[in-house]
Amino acid sequence: MKAHQSLRNFFYLISFFILFISACFALDPNVQELVNYETKANRVAVRSNERVDIQHYEIPLELVGKDLADRMDKNIRDALIFNKNGVEYVRWVINPEDTLWHLEVEEFLRSKGLDATKHTHLKGYMTASRSYIVEDLRTGAQFSIKVSTNMTGGNWRDKKQPIQDAKDIRVIADYVYNEQQAKPFEHMITMDEPGIFSIEALDQAMVIRTLDGLVGSKKIYLPGFSAMHTRVGRQIALLNRSQDPEAFWREHYNKPLAKALAELAYRTGLTYDSPHSQNFLIELDQFLRPTGKIVIRDFGDSYLSKEYFAAKGRTDITDNWTQKNVKSRYLRASVGIMHGNKFPTWLNEAQYENWGEEFFQEYKKEFSRLSGIPDAKLRAPITRKHKYFKSKFKLQGTQWDKFFEDIKLKTQLRATLNSFNCRAIFN
Repeated sequence: MKAHQSLRNFFYLISFFILFISACFALDPNVQELVNYETKANRVAVRSNERVDIQHYEIPLELVGKDLADRMDKNIRDALIFNKNGVEYVRWVINPEDTLWHLEVEEFLRSKGLDATKHTHLKGYMTASRSYIVEDLRTGAQFSIKVSTNMTGGNWRDKKQPIQDAKDIRVIADYVYNEQQAKPFEHMITMDEPGIFSIEALDQAMVIRTLDGLVGSKKIYLPGFSAMHTRVGRQIALLNRSQDPEAFWREHYNKPLAKALAELAYRTGLTYDSPHSQNFLIELDQFLRPTGKIVIRDFGDSYLSKEYFAAKGRTDITDNWTQKNVKSRYLRASVGIMHGNKFPTWLNEAQYENWGEEFFQEYKKEFSRLSGIPDAKLRAPITRKHKYFKSKFKLQGTQWDKFFEDIKLKTQLRATLNSFNCRAIFN
């Protein structure tokens, strides 16, 4: 009887320990809120916000390509790379919705005479598309992971994650990170992508994105498409004492996004080729008040200005980037807040047309302020295709020549100061 009681007490203790550890490493409330917005305030596809087991294959690290930045959080690294019997392995995540691409990985393992057992270690949560927010209950690491899947939410269905795209993401993540380290961005916050893994034979990659600025903070990240959600968009406007959600989000999403993308172009020479609301989030404080900053993610979805990168001395990036997205002679700017989405009841076509015009007014004003290029040199027609508004500015004339010369001189000066272990702040 005593032995039975002792055994029962032991199991109670183990159960308590498991609950204690789970409570310690429960999903951060702000991350959970992001999951809720992604899955429940998405007009294209309502998805589950429940936690699920994330399956993975265990692959010897020597068989997997990897590019991990030194700044990558050790807990994230340890969630994905582990040692077993003196051999390092990587956990190759299987998207829970995928019924196709992981089978290639399974066949690859079998062709190498390796174990293709599916294991579980990470927990995960759906987003609006193919990426999953995952957590490691052992280390408390919380991050986003993107792998190939033939099934996902919204209008984005079969999405293989090819290696070239992953390499583009890593190169540009380092580039943007270094720009931010030199001088913090004024209007935007970036979601870093400090790591990728790849299987060359399959042309498949796994991309890691951090949740920096969200975990443990008092900020809330509202997906752009959630601001455009009939119910959520109206509720947040009302909480901010606005009876007009169209006017509220024109002021607190459309205009700040214009400033953020103008700053992105000025500071980095990047412009989005798919600037829809899947790629942007609105930073709110703990009381759901917009801070004026836009969170930007997925830099692989970008055009690169050949002239800008030449001035920065980074032709190594443009030479190896997906060439159809390296553009010259023009700076291409565009926005498509409602692309891939449905209009909320409080926004109509005529109003959306005005949003496009106001976006470019704000964009040109901000780019001119930052660059010193007169507004007259930024006048270009605005075209519309479906729900995208586009414009392109010709990179010719003495003002643009001076702009690129200034970029070149600042880059050279920064390199000189760095060689003396100095840090400079540039305008």
